[in-house]
Amino acid sequence: MKKQNYSLIDRIELPDERMIAVLRAMTPAERLETAFYLARLARKMIWAQAASAHPEWTEEQIR
Repeated sequence: MKKQNYSLIDRIELPDERMIAVLRAMTPAERLETAFYLARLARKMIWAQAASAHPEWTEEQIR
């Protein structure tokens, strides 16, 4: 089997031009607030997935 040679740029997902425009229109504080919101959302989604996959686990075990 031939090994494919991928460059780093082939593995990076670039943002859509519309998303870039939205981000550029935000203040630095708004971008930071959005980043914190998305981090909290990701943690909640991971928590929900772990709780669903392991209903026998306690909250402490999930955390």
